Amino acid sequence: MNQKELINKLKQDNTTLVKFARNLKTLSIEDMQAKENEDWSITDCIEHMNISMEVYLNQILPRLATDLKPKNGPYKPGWLAAYFAKGMEPTDEGKIKHKMKTFKKLDPKQVSRNVNELERFIQNIETTIEITERIKEKNLKSFKVKTALGSWLKFYLGDALWFYTAHNLRHMLQIQNMLKNTVL
Repeated sequence: MNQKELINKLKQDNTTLVKFARNLKTLSIEDMQAKENEDWSITDCIEHMNISMEVYLNQILPRLATDLKPKNGPYKPGWLAAYFAKGMEPTDEGKIKHKMKTFKKLDPKQVSRNVNELERFIQNIETTIEITERIKEKNLKSFKVKTALGSWLKFYLGDALWFYTAHNLRHMLQIQNMLKNTVL
């Protein structure tokens, strides 16, 4: 995937996520917190995505003003980041390829709750879209970001955005499946 393709994918996927999240505003609090046959509620999924995204955003945002470098040739994702991002994304058939256990530090049950999880999620996604627009003509390998998987694993800026967007798509699918089973 080249830089233009990645930027377009990030914009498209994050726009889809914002629209999806805005549609969730129509649900009642009871529906958002229902856990019928599920470990997590919709609210839990949203908070988990917020916790995960903020690991990246808290590193990326301060560095955009100082560490972004001019574009210097074609972009090619790192092989490990591409492997993780592709493995995280749902398939075209709407399936999750690899099940993963949630790290304790990313488990919404282990952290204090924010009463505005959905609004915070929308803001985080809108921030991601703004970042994507800002870096479209920059070097997507300007700096590395520690992943939510641990500080031992770092992704370049473009790869980090791809990875956590794929993570969010995965949980959007999870929420869609919950809605099929509980609300509709």
